[in-house]
Amino acid sequence: MKPPIWIRLISSLAVILINLLALPIAIYLLFAFDSGSIISNADITLSSSFLVACNILSVQLLIANRNRPQYHYAGLVLVLLQLISCLLYMNLFTLTAYMLFAATIILSSILLVNSK
Repeated sequence: MKPPIWIRLISSLAVILINLLALPIAIYLLFAFDSGSIISNADITLSSSFLVACNILSVQLLIANRNRPQYHYAGLVLVLLQLISCLLYMNLFTLTAYMLFAATIILSSILLVNSK
């Protein structure tokens, strides 16, 4: 059974918004050092792991669309929380953003396991 078109559109928009907000933060994590410093493997790992952690929700939304549509709405709420945490981080409210992002990643991992 295919989900309705509006659910697929909202999921696609959520994935695009997550990546549009996560990419500048990942670039900042990669290049936010003194000029002349060398980018190490730890910086690259930090930046790429941030992008992977942000895209856990994207994977969850794709799986929930096919297997369990009732988890789709919970995934959209978590997408909203993750977008808020990325916006808070960009506005330099870092402690609040860290706590909200950590809670979002933990809850989205639990939701990903439950939606399989």
